[in-house]
Amino acid sequence: MTVQDVIGACGPVFAVFCDVTRVAWDQYAAALEGVNPADLDDALSEIRRTHGFRNAPLPADVRGKCDAIRRARQQAEAAKPVPVPVVAPTDGRRQSVYVPALGREIALQVLPDDHPVLRRVACQRCRDTGYVEGERRHEMGQVYDTVTRCACWQANPVLAEARARQAERRKGAA
Repeated sequence: MTVQDVIGACGPVFAVFCDVTRVAWDQYAAALEGVNPADLDDALSEIRRTHGFRNAPLPADVRGKCDAIRRARQQAEAAKPVPVPVVAPTDGRRQSVYVPALGREIALQVLPDDHPVLRRVACQRCRDTGYVEGERRHEMGQVYDTVTRCACWQANPVLAEARARQAERRKGAA
């Protein structure tokens, strides 16, 4: 953000305190460089509500609030449920099957293998969890169920994508 952008965004909030010098505006601009304007607006709204109004908040405090709001937004985005694809009546083909237990035919809708509503797994053994049940152990009168890593741990594309997402979240939280 340029100094003029910072003055435009922060000026009305900081007018309550005292006149902010040009040097101070330069420090705010340096601290707020690369901040999303929406995050800055939300941070300034929070400062308006919670700040003690004895003096202007420090540039690092404003930047810290902006970063906290950005992390909260990212976490909210990550927590949004993935939309479930809908099966339209025109998807797939209709097929009638006679069910002896019912004594009548029922109509089924058979979807193609590549339909998005059908969940696919890359590994049938672990079902993309990365872990499989091991053998049961009997030690000292106790029965232990063991769990081991699946052989697909390094090569499974679903697990690799999950590790990449987790690394991004960790990087964003740091």
